[in-house]
Amino acid sequence: MPNFSGDSDNNINKKVIKDVKAIASQTVPKPIHCKEKTIANVFFIFSFVLFLALLLITIAFMRDESAGIIWLFAMLPFVAFLLLMFFIGRYYRKKYNLLGDTPLYLPETQYTLGRLLPAMIEIDHPQFTRVANVTLCCLQSTSGRSSAINTVWQSDIMIEPEYSNNQTHLLFNLFIPTSEKAMDTSGFSKAKYVWEVSFEYIDKMTKVKRSWVIPVV
Repeated sequence: MPNFSGDSDNNINKKVIKDVKAIASQTVPKPIHCKEKTIANVFFIFSFVLFLALLLITIAFMRDESAGIIWLFAMLPFVAFLLLMFFIGRYYRKKYNLLGDTPLYLPETQYTLGRLLPAMIEIDHPQFTRVANVTLCCLQSTSGRSSAINTVWQSDIMIEPEYSNNQTHLLFNLFIPTSEKAMDTSGFSKAKYVWEVSFEYIDKMTKVKRSWVIPVV
């Protein structure tokens, strides 16, 4: 795998960075949103569904005069669980808002093995200097009795930050050798392969992480 951060590849880097900068001014495919964006929503949706269920049960018990007030005590564990889900959702929403929305832009809808492809992460923070590189990795998940998720390939990629209009653009290039496996999430496969780009850092004693799934063919 070539060393894109070395001095010998400086001309390649300049060309790649120039190509990435052009992404924002072109008609590009839909941006890839990070996985962390939906975590809080999952808990909020689950809390809302549970709230509606408890509301319907409460109305049913209120219409039943023989139920008494015992049902109120029976509902307390479910109410506590609802509140737990809601506050977990609030925690993840607050954690997500530390950095905010961070779309990843690629000039194509998918990445082809063996190609050099420019990429850009858009961050709505001026002078963002928390990270110096992103991690590109292939995750293998296996099903069955011994299900597990393993990292089968990983590479750290240096980024080139660009600051403009109260935003920071993290520019970098993707390269995966042709010897590696393409993305495979088929339900018929015993082992599934997913490619991710990610970075993480610590802010106010909290680990902030962003990860994006890259379609690799």
